[in-house]
Amino acid sequence: MNKDSFGLFLILILLGGLFLFIYQKDKDFIENLSSTRGKITNYYNTGGKKYIEYSFFVRGKQYKGRVRVSTFKCSDGTKGCVGKDFKILYSSKNPNNNDIYLEKYQKYKFSKTRLY
Repeated sequence: MNKDSFGLFLILILLGGLFLFIYQKDKDFIENLSSTRGKITNYYNTGGKKYIEYSFFVRGKQYKGRVRVSTFKCSDGTKGCVGKDFKILYSSKNPNNNDIYLEKYQKYKFSKTRLY
């Protein structure tokens, strides 16, 4: 095997591993889907991109999430809806595998990497 074919082989292995990781995470999310309410805790800009951070509780333990968004305000004028409650979807087996549903502001959220 020459250097070029070995490099291509390595890239294919890495891409396959990445695909398998995303697939397993999505499968876990779908098969163990639960929901709760959580609160947006921060809205910030870094590297020219905007994000919201949110937190929620499962069985008394706090979990956090972050998702990229475009600029938006709640109907009361609050930037990024900081302090507002929204539905959180998460895997009951791994609550770190989570997502926020922004209801009427969902169009401002960039999609998480999911295969469905």
